[in-house]
Amino acid sequence: MLNLGASLRKLHMFWLLFLAPMLLFLANGLDNDTAALQDFRKGVTEDPLGYISSTWHENSSDSSGCPSGWYGVSCSNGRVRGLHLGALNLSGEIGVGTLGALSELSSLILFSNFFSGSLPEDLGSLSTLQEMDLSDNHFNGSIPSSLGNLQNLVNLTLAGNELDGKIPDMFQNMTSLVLLDLSKNPLSGVIPETLTLLPQLSTLNLSWNQLTGILPKSLGSLQQLRILDLSHNNISGSIDPALLNLDKLIYVDFSSNDLSGPLPWQQTVPSFIDIVHVNLSHNRLSGPLAPAISASIFANQLQILDVNSNQLSGELPSFEFVFALRVLKLQNNLFSGAVPPALLAADSSVLEDIDISMNNLSGKLGNITAKNLLSLNLSDNLLSGVLPMKLGSCATVDLSTNLFSGDLSGMKSWPDSLEILDLSHNFLTENIPDQTAQLLRLIFLNLSHNGLSGSIPYSFGLYQKLTALDLTANQLTGVVPTSLFHSLALTDLRLAHNLLNGTIVLDSGYSADSVPTQQIAPLANFTPLASSMYSPLVVLDLSWNDLNGSIPLEIASLTTLEVVDLRRNELTGTISAQFSQLPNLRSLDLSYNQLMGELPSGLPLTLEALNVSYNHFSGHIPPNLQLRFPLSSFFPGNSGLSLTGGPVSPPPNTEGKRKINASALKGGLIGGGTALAVLICIVGLFMYKKTISWSHRKVRTPEFLVINKEFDQEAGITNSPHKPDYGQPSDMVAVPAATMRFSREQLLSPENGTSSDTKDTDSTEKIAQADPSPSRKPFTSFIPTLKQGESSSSVEPSTVLKVRSPEKLAGDLFLVDNNISFTAEELSRAPAEVLGRSSHGTSYKATLDNGHVLAVKWLREGLVKSKKDFTKQARKYANIRHPNVMPLRGYYWGPREHEKLVVSDFVSSGSLAGRLSERAGRRFSPLNWLQRLRIAVDIARGISYLHSEHRLPHGNLKATNVLLNGPDLDGRISDYGLHLLMTGSGTANQITNAGALGYRAPELGIARMPKPSLKADVYAFGVILLELLTGKGAGDIIPASSGTVDLPDWVRLQVSDGRSSDCFDRTFENFDENEDYPKGLQEVLEIALKCLSSPTTRPNIKRVYEELVAIKSE
Repeated sequence: MLNLGASLRKLHMFWLLFLAPMLLFLANGLDNDTAALQDFRKGVTEDPLGYISSTWHENSSDSSGCPSGWYGVSCSNGRVRGLHLGALNLSGEIGVGTLGALSELSSLILFSNFFSGSLPEDLGSLSTLQEMDLSDNHFNGSIPSSLGNLQNLVNLTLAGNELDGKIPDMFQNMTSLVLLDLSKNPLSGVIPETLTLLPQLSTLNLSWNQLTGILPKSLGSLQQLRILDLSHNNISGSIDPALLNLDKLIYVDFSSNDLSGPLPWQQTVPSFIDIVHVNLSHNRLSGPLAPAISASIFANQLQILDVNSNQLSGELPSFEFVFALRVLKLQNNLFSGAVPPALLAADSSVLEDIDISMNNLSGKLGNITAKNLLSLNLSDNLLSGVLPMKLGSCATVDLSTNLFSGDLSGMKSWPDSLEILDLSHNFLTENIPDQTAQLLRLIFLNLSHNGLSGSIPYSFGLYQKLTALDLTANQLTGVVPTSLFHSLALTDLRLAHNLLNGTIVLDSGYSADSVPTQQIAPLANFTPLASSMYSPLVVLDLSWNDLNGSIPLEIASLTTLEVVDLRRNELTGTISAQFSQLPNLRSLDLSYNQLMGELPSGLPLTLEALNVSYNHFSGHIPPNLQLRFPLSSFFPGNSGLSLTGGPVSPPPNTEGKRKINASALKGGLIGGGTALAVLICIVGLFMYKKTISWSHRKVRTPEFLVINKEFDQEAGITNSPHKPDYGQPSDMVAVPAATMRFSREQLLSPENGTSSDTKDTDSTEKIAQADPSPSRKPFTSFIPTLKQGESSSSVEPSTVLKVRSPEKLAGDLFLVDNNISFTAEELSRAPAEVLGRSSHGTSYKATLDNGHVLAVKWLREGLVKSKKDFTKQARKYANIRHPNVMPLRGYYWGPREHEKLVVSDFVSSGSLAGRLSERAGRRFSPLNWLQRLRIAVDIARGISYLHSEHRLPHGNLKATNVLLNGPDLDGRISDYGLHLLMTGSGTANQITNAGALGYRAPELGIARMPKPSLKADVYAFGVILLELLTGKGAGDIIPASSGTVDLPDWVRLQVSDGRSSDCFDRTFENFDENEDYPKGLQEVLEIALKCLSSPTTRPNIKRVYEELVAIKSE
């Protein structure tokens, strides 16, 4: 008993002296952690998803006293060890004494939120911190130098903020650092020397900043470095060869800097043991690509080599024994000599994409037998000789603008994999072969600007996927094949500047007996077209030929026509109803023919440009045409024509100059004055009527300006800075009413005024659908597209408008892309065309003086943030560059409230919504399943890039914001991240609009202050997948047994009833409900439904993308 008592006394003393103080210390530490988190919570001003407000309860703790059930908070041994609040759309600031007081914190994750303010210095006191990810927020100010005290830090990610100033020279003690990402900030100054002393550093990303100075050679001492990205800065100097000799380096990107000197492997042969990706493009590097002693450097693991847009010269190496290289980008340099045969003929090569365009390569081109090569671009060189007889398995071949000669006999043996073929601007001669039936996958064929002769093969009209055919500027003869007017795919037909003759025949139908036997025989799958078969032609250019006879009445059946150019032929007869029945016609040129009779009064209201001069028309010019078009649309020529209300003296004949005596001049002035007086009276009455009409509307009318562009009518082919070239500009006079200017008072949306006056028409948005052709259009100017029910009075009459200089854009224009340059003045005088309207504002297509076409979004008044915040946010777009994401070119802030513009590139092939809504093929052929699957992969890839690289929600993902680029219909997402520029009410309006259109995630519908999120993007993508699968629209209301439902609910009902196949679009090729549906449909449907699940079970977009790629690859 005595021993037991003594033991208890010793235990009591141990409790008093050791355990009690330790527990007291732990309790105090936990109390401090809880208090610090509560203080941090006070700094959170917005919690739209409610994760913090609904779970961070003050009296909620577990048995150890650690906060229990607090979202994102993890504890160990009674202390807060982790804080994970990424992608919650939180707003606020991190105050001093909040997170910096969590002394045992090891992981701090706050990426993809809206935190702002400066980073507190006391974050540098978190001595146990191993991971800090504050990327994709709005933190500003400088990087605290106290972070250099974090000796245990392994991962430091501050990318995608607004941090400025120099990078602190603070890294000497951060010996555990493995990953450092400071990309996408406006950081300046030089790369600090101590950064190159980090022994464990594996990933270094300083891209998309404003760093200057010489590229440090000491980076070569980072022995553990695997990924090095310094792209998009202003770093100068040469590249030390030691950098590429690092044993573990696999990825190097120094693109878009100011680096000069030779390529690093020209000085010392690098080992290239494990390096996979090298991008040195867009610098000032010079010298050869590789000297002979190091020509084998590409024989190791290198897969991607991009050195385009430098000043490299000399001959290319042999590229023998290249076993890993997949992508080779050498375009826009000064390379000379021959194309290395091994590049194109190595059976063991895995090369998929070669671009050596815009160089000085010469010599002949041998046969292409590389089995894996998909894309070959050798355009804009000096290659000569005959075309190769073999093209391997290429899908895209561009040999344009070279010196190739000979005939096209090799086409007979070219592969059936060809989809895009451009041989324009060469010296090819002889006939176009008839026997090319294997090219049934061809989408785009350009043989323009050669010396080809003979007739146009009838079989071209039988290619089921050919959408663009350009044979301009050759010596082709014979008639225009009727098959071209019956193609189910052809939208763009350009046959100008040839010797075609005979009449234009648009048979209402034809049979197999009407097709030449030798051309039908190879087409095993050819089916004769029915008499009612529809043609989707949009552009028809038969100008500068020897066509005769009358214009066929059947042209009225080509209802999708927008551009018709028949000038400079020998056409006769009258025109009556042919063109009045074309509802989409925008440009009509019939000049320099032998047409006669009266002009029809019923030409469509969509018509923007008209030229009927140099014919034999008579009678009165219809009043509606007289008011819409200038006199130069009708004269010279047409001596029998007169204005309604009296004769008119036509403009002088520009083809001949005559002396005019004084009396003739006097008589002309008197006659002209009389006509002008009559014209003024007519215009006065018209304007009075217009004033009465518009006085009852609460909208502002844009003013329109006259542009008088003069073209040399007898000139040859006019070259354009944008290749491929599609013939000379039209010599029709630009329509005054068709030209808008980007001035402050002239380019206001018709909805201007208060936002409450604006009717959201997002569902009818037509962005990028105005030009469905992959070819460049003739040089005409445009008016806003008239909506159904709108009359021509919606456009100011041209006869009352005077030529004057527009009021210039007087604000600040900021360009975020170095690849394009223009001024606010150039933008203000750019002819513009209304493309569509959305909840954000009105979009326009604008053409700069140099021919570059832009899409300009004029943001609605009252939606955007202050200039300071707007500028900060817009600047972030400069960091976004991806093939499946439309890049922002610039933004404009004007002195008035409504003057906020964002500028991007214009895409001509339309939007996904436009393609899916073409149920009857009015403009486009239906998208097949493989095309839709490829588009889905493109969208997912683009969204994954925004999410993973920028932690940026798209925020407005829908089918109208998926643009289809080029003949391959590559998917590119647009209008992303606009919520960054908007006020809270503007963002709420955007989300409300998404709900009305069927794309809003359910959790946003119930949130008090909804904001875009990564999870909401995945939901919207799931809806788009359903649109691709079903062919139905997201906003469709669909009948069901329980009433009417939206698209997601309708699909769920079909699936739950075991009728998944009823969901799929019946327009898919070879679809038969009695047979298995196309491969991949069911799998994609399952992915779509997972995207539509609850936020907690909804997959991230990267996983979705990977699953789609796996399906596409099967």
